[in-house]
Amino acid sequence: MNPPTRQAWRGTLLVFVAALLLHGLLEAWVIPSDRPGSEGFLHARWAERYAAGAVPWTGLAFPWLPYTSLAFRPVDLHWGWHWLAAPFAASSETPIDGFRVFLAVQAAFATAAVHHVLAMLGARRPILWTGLLLPVAAVATLRLHSGHAAPAQAAGALLAWALLVSKRPLAGGVALGATMLAVHTPELPLVAALSALAGIAWSERRLPWREGYGAAAGLAAAVLLHPGFHDARGGLLSLDRGTIAALAARSEAIAFSVGGAVISFSDGVAAGLGARADHLPLLDGSAGAMRHFVMGHGAALAATVIAAFAALPRSRTPASAGAAVAAVWTAWLATGRAEWIDAWGPFALVAAALAVAGPASPVLEGTRLRNVGIAGGAALLLAILPFRAASEVRGLPSAREIAPAMAAVVQRAQPGDMVFTGDWSEFGPLWHEAPDLRFPAGIDPHLAVARDTALVRAAADVRSGTLAGPVLEAALVRRLAVRFVVLWRRPYPDGTRASELDVHLVPLLRDSRFARVIHDDPAAIAFELE
Repeated sequence: MNPPTRQAWRGTLLVFVAALLLHGLLEAWVIPSDRPGSEGFLHARWAERYAAGAVPWTGLAFPWLPYTSLAFRPVDLHWGWHWLAAPFAASSETPIDGFRVFLAVQAAFATAAVHHVLAMLGARRPILWTGLLLPVAAVATLRLHSGHAAPAQAAGALLAWALLVSKRPLAGGVALGATMLAVHTPELPLVAALSALAGIAWSERRLPWREGYGAAAGLAAAVLLHPGFHDARGGLLSLDRGTIAALAARSEAIAFSVGGAVISFSDGVAAGLGARADHLPLLDGSAGAMRHFVMGHGAALAATVIAAFAALPRSRTPASAGAAVAAVWTAWLATGRAEWIDAWGPFALVAAALAVAGPASPVLEGTRLRNVGIAGGAALLLAILPFRAASEVRGLPSAREIAPAMAAVVQRAQPGDMVFTGDWSEFGPLWHEAPDLRFPAGIDPHLAVARDTALVRAAADVRSGTLAGPVLEAALVRRLAVRFVVLWRRPYPDGTRASELDVHLVPLLRDSRFARVIHDDPAAIAFELE
């Protein structure tokens, strides 16, 4: 297949500029001003720490979570992505403001990547098909603005897949390697590579050795070039739940669930790590979950069905067959983990475009083309409503809500002081407001499990409200070395606020002799321990 023409490159540039304007407007007017969620604040501050020199360029240091596995196995799985975001995060007074500009640029890149792939593979009317990306990948588009790295990884994997099915193994391998260096998780690059190889084998009835060698070389180079490779048996696997489960199993006092954030001790007490949100509601089996899945991903499902029935049986080209394989595969994976949504939408769109308007498909002219345009426009309008509704209830509240409480802490704290929080997931917003302080847990609850299960148990006992008086003081001050406690009354979508800590822990701290309130408002309460 021929490389993209100059006209195709101009079209991609035009799509990038248009997408940048669209997503800039979404950031300014549609996405609530207090977004992205917790993960966005985490990555914004992490990227800023690179720019400020507080993290070595290798990323092999993370002193802010001393009670997690990052204390002895520091590795940044978003190493390349954080470096790309670093100039943006460092360009504004608060990292999150500059990071939101980066998110708009990332969304424009992901959109332009879809157009470039369509043009490269010979799809007719690539700009028209790219315009359907919002309805087909509505949820993924929303996640483009939520502070996740997965959309950028999906765009890189899509480009690498297109290069491989175009019989350009060297370029495809380089693209796969770059994608792995940006986000050092192998699942999506492997799915992209294997889908491309399957498409070639299916349509040409041959084993794609050259393309396979190129993909393998690119992935191997990414592993070797990643700064964490020096500790590959530990560092690069430090966030892998299978490894963490093995580490946790060394303690006879616990039973650890790899598939969720559940850790139970021998006496039946749960550590309260918090519920993870990486599983789609479809898996809970309820009618509401099914309705949510169909409404949120109906267009992607339709595109996947079109690709599966129109492209796979005929196997006209490696691109159409490979895209159909990738669409079906990522659709199946997306029913189990939300991260796959980011790849499912773009692959489904490309697969449907190649099945309906690819170089080996019947030409869409006249009435058929007009009908496709009308249907696409209607789908685009329908996608705006759930996009707007979802954006209003998405994620955790902004760090700006917690800023007054953290400001009171920062005024009294020394660098390195430990701040105890109500939940591990609050680390990102709190660290964003106080980058010189440390926290018992954050990023992922499994990291604390891998480091020291006894500390996890101690923190869980504190949050449960079962400790009081000198015993509570011993757990907080001597066992966990806590200097401040910040408890966030996080709002629910209906406007009410979380109150369980006000019932259990707050009265115990108020009545104690070692804690005093330094800030209290509807959003949060902060204590200084003496």
